Amino acid sequence: MTRDESVTVKGSPVRSLQKFLDSELTAAQRDTVLRTLPSDFSARLRGPILPTETIPVYLLNRLTEEAARAKGESVEQFARRAGREAAADAVKGIYRFFALVLTPQALLSKASQMWSSLYNLNESLDFDEATKGWFLVSH
Repeated sequence: MTRDESVTVKGSPVRSLQKFLDSELTAAQRDTVLRTLPSDFSARLRGPILPTETIPVYLLNRLTEEAARAKGESVEQFARRAGREAAADAVKGIYRFFALVLTPQALLSKASQMWSSLYNLNESLDFDEATKGWFLVSH
């Protein structure tokens, strides 16, 4: 599959991944993982990322894959754990207010809007009541 360098994600999920990597990897492992990225992104990811900055999604995928390899864990398992941590960070952080005042159904209805605010992909996230699953809709 070819990578699409134009698909980006805003800084909040990137910051969560950085925090997760800091807690999961040794300094030497982190350095090795970051050296696998193009030098300009490697340098950017060594410091704090602003919530408004954007990073190509393919680089975060590569970062996650390399970190899983450095940790000796399957990519799927490592990525799931990183995703859970990111979700926990979001609920404690920027989306805390929504989680406190909205019902679960209302939160689910806002998921597509939240997805679009983080990713520049020309797709939206939709929930299928019948299967109780999420899927992407291309526009």
